[in-house]
Amino acid sequence: MFWKKNHLDEASEYLEQVITREAKEDGINGNATKIIIGGTGQGGTVVYNTIFQTKHKLGGALPFNGFVPPYNLSDITEEQKQIKILG
Repeated sequence: MFWKKNHLDEASEYLEQVITREAKEDGINGNATKIIIGGTGQGGTVVYNTIFQTKHKLGGALPFNGFVPPYNLSDITEEQKQIKILG
Protein backbone atom coordinates (compact mmCIF):
# COMPACT_ATOMS: atom_id res chain seq x y z
CA MET A 1 0.00 0.00 0.00
CA PHE A 2 1.49 3.35 -1.01
CA TRP A 3 -0.48 5.47 1.48
CA LYS A 4 -1.13 5.30 5.19
CA LYS A 5 -4.63 5.98 6.50
CA ASN A 6 -3.36 7.78 9.61
CA HIS A 7 -1.35 10.25 7.46
CA LEU A 8 -4.36 10.84 5.25
CA ASP A 9 -6.53 11.44 8.32
CA GLU A 10 -3.98 13.90 9.75
CA ALA A 11 -4.07 15.93 6.53
CA SER A 12 -7.88 15.85 6.52
CA GLU A 13 -8.03 16.98 10.16
CA TYR A 14 -5.80 19.94 9.27
CA LEU A 15 -8.00 20.81 6.28
CA GLU A 16 -11.08 20.57 8.53
CA GLN A 17 -9.46 23.06 10.93
CA VAL A 18 -8.79 25.43 8.01
CA ILE A 19 -12.43 25.13 6.88
CA THR A 20 -13.67 25.87 10.41
CA ARG A 21 -11.36 28.87 10.77
CA GLU A 22 -12.21 30.29 7.35
CA ALA A 23 -15.94 29.88 7.91
CA LYS A 24 -15.65 31.90 11.13
CA GLU A 25 -13.09 34.53 10.13
CA ASP A 26 -13.97 35.52 6.60
CA GLY A 27 -17.32 37.11 7.30
CA ILE A 28 -19.42 34.23 6.03
CA ASN A 29 -20.86 33.64 9.51
CA GLY A 30 -20.11 29.93 9.66
CA ASN A 31 -21.75 29.29 6.29
CA ALA A 32 -19.39 26.68 4.87
CA THR A 33 -21.56 26.29 1.76
CA LYS A 34 -19.51 29.19 0.40
CA ILE A 35 -16.31 27.13 0.68
CA ILE A 36 -15.02 24.84 -2.08
CA ILE A 37 -11.97 22.67 -1.42
CA GLY A 38 -9.67 21.28 -4.07
CA GLY A 39 -6.46 19.42 -4.64
CA THR A 40 -4.40 17.55 -7.24
CA GLY A 41 -2.89 14.10 -6.83
CA GLN A 42 -2.34 13.44 -3.14
CA GLY A 43 -4.24 16.67 -2.43
CA GLY A 44 -7.20 15.29 -4.37
CA THR A 45 -7.14 12.19 -2.20
CA VAL A 46 -7.09 14.41 0.91
CA VAL A 47 -10.13 16.25 -0.48
CA TYR A 48 -12.03 12.97 -0.94
CA ASN A 49 -11.06 11.83 2.54
CA THR A 50 -12.11 15.18 4.03
CA ILE A 51 -15.55 15.27 2.41
CA PHE A 52 -16.26 11.79 3.77
CA GLN A 53 -15.39 12.98 7.30
CA THR A 54 -16.37 16.67 7.45
CA LYS A 55 -18.96 18.07 9.79
CA HIS A 56 -19.48 21.05 7.47
CA LYS A 57 -21.89 21.36 4.59
CA LEU A 58 -19.41 22.52 1.96
CA GLY A 59 -20.20 24.29 -1.29
CA GLY A 60 -18.28 21.72 -3.28
CA ALA A 61 -15.06 19.86 -3.90
CA LEU A 62 -12.60 19.77 -6.81
CA PRO A 63 -10.40 16.69 -6.47
CA PHE A 64 -8.12 16.05 -9.47
CA ASN A 65 -5.99 12.95 -10.11
CA GLY A 66 -6.54 11.59 -6.62
CA PHE A 67 -7.97 8.24 -5.68
CA VAL A 68 -11.05 7.66 -3.56
CA PRO A 69 -10.04 6.00 -0.29
CA PRO A 70 -12.16 2.97 0.67
CA TYR A 71 -15.23 3.88 2.73
CA ASN A 72 -18.29 2.13 3.98
CA LEU A 73 -21.14 4.03 2.31
CA SER A 74 -23.37 3.48 5.33
CA ASP A 75 -20.96 5.66 7.37
CA ILE A 76 -21.40 8.69 5.08
CA THR A 77 -24.00 11.17 6.34
CA GLU A 78 -26.77 12.69 4.24
CA GLU A 79 -25.08 16.09 4.56
CA GLN A 80 -21.83 14.67 3.19
CA LYS A 81 -23.72 13.09 0.29
CA GLN A 82 -24.98 16.57 -0.68
CA ILE A 83 -21.47 17.96 -1.28
CA LYS A 84 -21.00 18.53 -5.01
CA ILE A 85 -17.86 16.85 -6.37
CA LEU A 86 -16.74 18.68 -9.50
CA GLY A 87 -13.83 16.86 -10.96
